Amino acid sequence: MLDVIEFDKGEKSNMKIETSSPNVKIFVSHRIDLESQVIDNPLYINVRCGAVYDKRQSDEYVKMLGDNVGDNISEKRFKYGELTVQYWAWKNQKADYYGLCHYRRYLSFGDLSQDDINKNDNGQIEESCPNEKIISKHKLNDEKYQKKIIENYDIIYGESFDIRSKETPKGKKETVYKHWKAWEGVIIEDGVIDKLCEIVKRLYPQYITPLNKYLNGKKYIGFNCYIMRQEYFSEMCEFQFGVLEELEREVDTSLYNEDRLRTFGFMGEVLYGTYIVSCMMKKNIRIKELPLVYFKYTKKRQKLEPILNNKDNTIPIVFMSSDFYVPYLYVCIMSLIEMNNERYFYDIIVLEKEISKEHKNILKQMCDKFSNISLRFYNPCYEIGNSKFYIAHAVYAEEAYYRMLTPWILEDYDKAIVMDSDIIIQRDVADLFNIELDNYYAAAVKDIVFQGILNGSVPGTYEYVKETMGMNEPYEYINTGVLLMNLKEIRKNFHQEEIVQLANTKKFRIQEQDILNVLLEGHLKFLDVRWNYYIVVSEFLKTSINYAPYESKCEYETAWDNPYFVHYAGVPKPWTTPSVEKAQLWWDYAKKSPFYEIFIQRIIEPAYNGIYEIKTKIGYDDNRTMVRKVADKLLPLNSKRRNAVRTIYHAISHRSGDVG
Repeated sequence: MLDVIEFDKGEKSNMKIETSSPNVKIFVSHRIDLESQVIDNPLYINVRCGAVYDKRQSDEYVKMLGDNVGDNISEKRFKYGELTVQYWAWKNQKADYYGLCHYRRYLSFGDLSQDDINKNDNGQIEESCPNEKIISKHKLNDEKYQKKIIENYDIIYGESFDIRSKETPKGKKETVYKHWKAWEGVIIEDGVIDKLCEIVKRLYPQYITPLNKYLNGKKYIGFNCYIMRQEYFSEMCEFQFGVLEELEREVDTSLYNEDRLRTFGFMGEVLYGTYIVSCMMKKNIRIKELPLVYFKYTKKRQKLEPILNNKDNTIPIVFMSSDFYVPYLYVCIMSLIEMNNERYFYDIIVLEKEISKEHKNILKQMCDKFSNISLRFYNPCYEIGNSKFYIAHAVYAEEAYYRMLTPWILEDYDKAIVMDSDIIIQRDVADLFNIELDNYYAAAVKDIVFQGILNGSVPGTYEYVKETMGMNEPYEYINTGVLLMNLKEIRKNFHQEEIVQLANTKKFRIQEQDILNVLLEGHLKFLDVRWNYYIVVSEFLKTSINYAPYESKCEYETAWDNPYFVHYAGVPKPWTTPSVEKAQLWWDYAKKSPFYEIFIQRIIEPAYNGIYEIKTKIGYDDNRTMVRKVADKLLPLNSKRRNAVRTIYHAISHRSGDVG
């Protein structure tokens, strides 16, 4: 049985040391629709898969080798996937060792402990992105070390995994054969596995025994990641492409959609596993199994350089957002734009991980209307790596931590405004940006709510701030929803790595806000409360403000008539509860946004609003339902918007509603 075959783990005593250094070429298959990060190692030869379809002309990425020169099958990219790169290497490249891996999958050469391993459901070590730390961890940039391993084996292949753990449309299956049969009619053509076996039996009968052994076993050997001596590589290619060419001749693909065309790539993977098993059955072939590392994010790291050569009149403004939060971010940016001054250029940067292309386009379309407004997106995965930020409560999100990394993300800027998106801006942000910071790390507003908490609204908080957080002056605690950051000074005094480590510290109650208070204390310039005016959205906040020191409360009350930044911190939000203080200000912008119907939908159906629920009443003393009260307040009777929302609501709920 396949699973009892013993694999040589490569102990030093078994290694055969060769005196000459072999010529090793590991071909890395890259997609033409993605610009992926490449690894700096001369052993890796980066190749565009299906380059014949690459229409880009000016992009630097096109300078990468393509599989469309010489003897090639580049046009079969949609059928064969990365095997077009393998074919090109076979026909056009000379080497002692040939390897293949993917832009997101590599053989790991790292000396890993179990603590370093987080495997996905394909049995691969899952990493966030190929940053320097993770690359070194797997020794992907260590040419000499890799060669020492490679030259002592004939074949190195990606680690197999137990197919019985893998789900299919028909549940988990006991063998590789049954696994692929379960996918017939879904991602591969009906009957193709049996057709493959027939062709192998007819054309390559020497492989029928290892094919049966592999298909009837439980160990899956896939993903076409390997390194082989030239003679074995050529032998495998002859077998694989010989079978696949015949399979193409015998199968009618004229009606296949794009997904079904991948049948041939998947069958090529089966043939790869078969070939590995055939080599295992021969005693004279030295074989080593290495783990596969899988990178979740592979997009080429883009340096966020200043948008203009002249930085003097450029104002960088940084937001953090998830895809769900984009509609609220849109409203915030609307208010920012309305207050803009043509003398300045506003460089808006959104730190995110998974905002949809559609949502990005909507945000960009709004900003592109203005010659002095730009909008960019940045995924901080390379700064974060594998760090798991501590999330203490459902109301917090990982994205909030991103503000802590701003000094290193915007490494060519000296300062920036960093702010939340649950804010309505009523004054030009340039006025905030132009405040002199001198040697202060940041400028911010003291948190009046937290001052009230310190004064007793939440017993034990003062002790927590003094003893656990280690702050000398607890009443100087700031709200980080609006920060003017001195990026240059922070970079001088802190390291990015220590910031990331702190983000996983579980002792902090208010997560990144507590951490920033610890780091910035003693180096803060305090702003007028109007720059971050905390809206009273709940009884708890009201009580806490009443507990605050008298001077702070007076300043807060004085600012009520003319706040510069209206911050709906805490819950509920104006978009969940339109009766909260100054909610109308937010809704005045929301009504003009393309997300207006979405806002109404999320109110009507609280489940669509994530963690938030409607907990307060609109204020009418009558017999109408809550849904009806919300609708009557926000959607005038017989209006187009009301009719549109009614249609949306009924389509979602599939029941008669009371919006009418």
